[in-house]
Amino acid sequence: MRINNSWVRSHNTHAIAKKARARGRHFAAQERRFIDPSEANPAYIGRVGGVGEGKVIILYRGEYFSVPLEKSQQPVVGDLVLLETEEDDLTIREILARQSFIARLRGDASRRSHAGFEQQIIAANIDIAVIVASTLNPEFHPRFVDRYLVVAQNGGVKPIIVLCKSDLTEKRDPILSYYSQLGVPVIETSARTGNGIAKLKEQLRKRIAVLVGHSGVGKSSLINSLIPGTNLRTNEVSAKTGKGRHTTTSSHLYQWEKDSYIIDTPGIRSLGVENLDELALDTYFPEFEPYLGNCKYNNCLHLHEPGCAIKAALQSGNLNAPRYESYIRLLGEIRPALPGR
Repeated sequence: MRINNSWVRSHNTHAIAKKARARGRHFAAQERRFIDPSEANPAYIGRVGGVGEGKVIILYRGEYFSVPLEKSQQPVVGDLVLLETEEDDLTIREILARQSFIARLRGDASRRSHAGFEQQIIAANIDIAVIVASTLNPEFHPRFVDRYLVVAQNGGVKPIIVLCKSDLTEKRDPILSYYSQLGVPVIETSARTGNGIAKLKEQLRKRIAVLVGHSGVGKSSLINSLIPGTNLRTNEVSAKTGKGRHTTTSSHLYQWEKDSYIIDTPGIRSLGVENLDELALDTYFPEFEPYLGNCKYNNCLHLHEPGCAIKAALQSGNLNAPRYESYIRLLGEIRPALPGR
């Protein structure tokens, strides 16, 4: 099976163009609401560290401030904001344009229709998305990881995978080595033994990272290991459902070293892709890259179309079947009438 290690940098001009058009729609839309960072005085720029009822926590010049929030302002954790100062009081003047983001769905996710929910950005201006999964309790789910890999790329964020609770079992899903071959770092950690924590810190140092994953996979324990003294509350996974209860109810930004930040997010169960362009979804699967642009039809979705280069590569064993199945499932959510629903 041929693996294309091109997660970070693509060389397929056809794929680059499709992805740029898809991401451009989001960033073009935000230009109507935010100002360009180059237009702001850096001396008065702060970073949102938390959002509450009618107020936000702002990290400004190395200190945290509680700042009132107007109803028209909708910042998220990680946003850069232009501040006005008057004596000891701070107010938000403008929110700067976002360079990257992670989003989830808000609304009736059970309906799985475009009218049922809307995209909600939960963190912005991120360098790395740490996709937190566990070896056991709850079990590792590769399709959830595949979904997060797509969401991270769509938001312009580099993904890494952290496998928590590595001490609970020696069993590993074979897909983990496949992710590594694709260029996605996979780091095994244990909050109990400390295994992998130093290696993870090296990946996160001098960067802004967001931790994402289902409830119960170990995000809070991971932060407690990364930042001693944080003492975030952790919860056991329900024996009945196999799911964890939410210990984090809103996103928060933590500074653990100079210029090094971690954003903790609530456990996310409704992570949708309905806002994505169906014709660009294949560009978020880097192993597809060598074959993109080689299909008979330019609008090929790689289902049952004749002359499909992706299907031919799959049948010849050059593509991973479970990853292709993840693609089909995600495509089925973008287009509810498709198989995979």
